[in-house]
Amino acid sequence: MEINSDNVLCPYCGHECGDYEDFSGSMDDDFANFECDECGKKFEGERVVTVDYRTHKDCSLNGEKHIKGKYHCDKCDIYNPCMEEGSF
Repeated sequence: MEINSDNVLCPYCGHECGDYEDFSGSMDDDFANFECDECGKKFEGERVVTVDYRTHKDCSLNGEKHIKGKYHCDKCDIYNPCMEEGSF
């Protein structure tokens, strides 16, 4: 049984047995052994790291002028809290 979670869960009984601090300080140590406090079974935990990317339009990167909206450029939607003061 494999369980995916933000914390280490026992694959036998589902009890929370640990988190990222139970893995060694190195990002290369992705496996650790655990013993469940609830059912007493031993199991191996694997740390899985995911990466997300975000992209944003930006008029100024393309040599274009921003079109002032209330707090965002109406063209590229870039946020600037100073837009209401006209400094964008």
